[in-house]
Amino acid sequence: MLAIGREGKASGDAALVAKAPGDIARAKGMSQVARDAGLSRESLSKALSGDRTPGCDTIRKVVSALGMRLHAEGVLDRGQSVQ
Repeated sequence: MLAIGREGKASGDAALVAKAPGDIARAKGMSQVARDAGLSRESLSKALSGDRTPGCDTIRKVVSALGMRLHAEGVLDRGQSVQ
């Protein structure tokens, strides 16, 4: 998931970033992950297909259902230093 997330972040493609939890959900069983996330299997499958940009709430529910956490981190522009 980390590699796909980094690739998506670098390209600015939010749908690609959303595809990473979708790949994990398919490996674990989409129906079970959908139940754990409180979503229908069909809507979860569409949201995580990589063709759409799912809402933040959907990603939060899926990541939680997968037993994972989201992490945000600041990015410095080139030439800036951390103080």
